[in-house]
This record gives sequence, C-alpha cells and structure tokens, in this order.
Amino acid sequence: MTTFELEKYLPIGARARSRPFILGELFIISILVFVYDHIRDLADAHRAASIASARWIMQAEQQLHIDVELPSNLWLSAHHELAELSSWYYQVAHLTVTLLVLAYCYWRRPDTYRSARNALVSINAIGLVIFWLVPVAPPRLLPGYGFIDTTIMSGVANAAGSAANPYAAMPSLHLAWAAWTAVVAWRMFPGIWARVAWAAYPVLTTLVVVGTGNHYLLDVFAGVAVAVVAALLTGLIRPRLRDSERSPQGFQFDVTGAR
Repeated sequence: MTTFELEKYLPIGARARSRPFILGELFIISILVFVYDHIRDLADAHRAASIASARWIMQAEQQLHIDVELPSNLWLSAHHELAELSSWYYQVAHLTVTLLVLAYCYWRRPDTYRSARNALVSINAIGLVIFWLVPVAPPRLLPGYGFIDTTIMSGVANAAGSAANPYAAMPSLHLAWAAWTAVVAWRMFPGIWARVAWAAYPVLTTLVVVGTGNHYLLDVFAGVAVAVVAALLTGLIRPRLRDSERSPQGFQFDVTGAR
C-alpha cells in the first residue's frame, strides 16, 4: 500500500500536524520568487561572456546535429496567434503552475511537501551557481543568427515585462521547474491520465522555450538534469535496488511515494 493510500486512513488532525508552519513556508517561497526575479542582476554583469558561451553552445549543437532552435523559432514566429500564446505561456505558466502544485502538495500531501520544497529550493541554488559561473545568452539575444524575439514581436513583452533571466539561459529553470512539477504531481495523482497529462507538461514547456528563442536544446537537457540531481539530493525521488533474481538491471527510481 502506498503512502497516498495509507494517508486516507489517518485522522485529519494527524495529517495537519505534519505540515510545516505556514508563515515559515510563505517566507521561504517569497525568498524563492525574489531570487528568481533578480537573477538578471547577476547575469547582466557578464553579457560579453554570456554571448561567447552561447556561440559555443550553438557550435556544439551544430556538431551534434541537434540545432533545432532557429527553424523552430522561425516557424513559430510565422504563426502570430501561436507565437503570442507561447509567449504568454513562457511568461506566466512557469511560476504560476509551480506554485500551485507546491501549494496543493502542502495541503494534500504534507508527507511529500518537505522534500518537494527542498528540491525546488535546491534547483534554484544550483541554477544560481551555474548562472554566475557560466552565463549564457538565450538564442533571441544572440546576434548574427537570425532569431526572432517572439515576446517583443507579439507584444507580450510590453504587457508582461521582459523575461527574468536575459543572460542566464543555462540551465533552463523553466524545464527544471517543469520536471520538478511533473515528479511532484506524479506522486500526488495516482490516476493514469492525470500522470500522462503532467508528464506532458515538461514536453510542452520544451517546445515553448525553444520555439520562443529563450533556450537551447542543451539548456533543456541541463535543466532536467538539475531537477533530477536536486530531487535525488532531497529524497523527492529515491533510487532503490531491485531484487536481483527478478531484474538484472540493478536499480530503479521510486517517484511514487511508496514506502
């Protein structure tokens, strides 16, 4: 029986007592949002280095034949309504969906909440260190490659403000947070269709961040890797050994919350 199933048989008061103090959690979330919104203050000081790093990433992707950013960006820019929708998604969904999932986890799954919150904080801490050490300009700010800034073209930038990390593309925190969201939602929602929908969220986010010219494909891979590392460090996902007689593969990752 999973923890989710066991929790249904606990008294409501027992579940509530396991939750952290709400004011402390609101303080942590406020710091999290503040730090994310001010990442640009670190990145702007390294504009020249970020452009050089971006050119290196483009060259590496060309050698690997995975440089899909420009054709994706040009295709999206040619479809104005879709470009506007994608730009709004990039600006709004990232923080909104993440905080809603975190709040729901606090309310419904206090047994998962602490590790989920710690993983999210760790993602941002790791991201800040990488942003400071290796600043990377996004494709839309890379001169000479022909990228179109869809948020400006569609008018979303004027309505919603510019992106929070103009010279901090690597790793993609949009993908790190989307991967985190998928893992936490997977633990909270046992239904197969709910899990499929949440698993599709990082895929949709990948299409948006690449198509709008905000991230490279390697940023996406790096963002997911950061999320996995943070989840492992905080116990949000746990590697567990398989029975050697039943499976020779060695170990698997437990993201269901089963004990």
